[in-house]
Amino acid sequence: MTPAEYREIIDQATEKVITWMVDHGAVDTGPADEHDFFSLRMLYLDDLECFIGHATCDPAEPALYATDKDYIVEYEHEVPHHHLEISALVPLVSPVALRDLEAIVADLNPGVVERYESAVPMAEDYGGNECEETSVVLDEDRNTWVTRRFRCHDIDGDRFDDIMSEFVALARVTCKRIWECPPQ
Repeated sequence: MTPAEYREIIDQATEKVITWMVDHGAVDTGPADEHDFFSLRMLYLDDLECFIGHATCDPAEPALYATDKDYIVEYEHEVPHHHLEISALVPLVSPVALRDLEAIVADLNPGVVERYESAVPMAEDYGGNECEETSVVLDEDRNTWVTRRFRCHDIDGDRFDDIMSEFVALARVTCKRIWECPPQ
């Protein structure tokens, strides 16, 4: 498979996720930068900002040849473990104590870690070889993210509607729990 063929598969999968979101009330802000392989697509679903792009379970560089079962790609920034992800940024309506955010994240994060053999060589600053298909995490700026990673067969499979519904439900529950916290 050539890089152009792979990109076409990812573009089609991205469009399917976007179509599902729009059909369920999201507003699409428009196409990503077609010249930037890592550009994200942004949608708004109620108070949620959602971002769709390439999966982040492996570092993007320096894989030269990455394989994933049926897909063989000779492309420098192929992400082999999952192909695509959607992340929702949970908006804070007022400052919430860090310990409250950490407790909510610990309670809601499914915590199912999948171990895999990375096609990307290990780097000292990146642990790699572990991925959470669905996660609720805090970043270093105290932003809360709900993420669902996909393989192409997840998007083309019979459970796609259920997977997307579960993602949106988890994002909304996370919002509700955070918004119920007393301000700091």
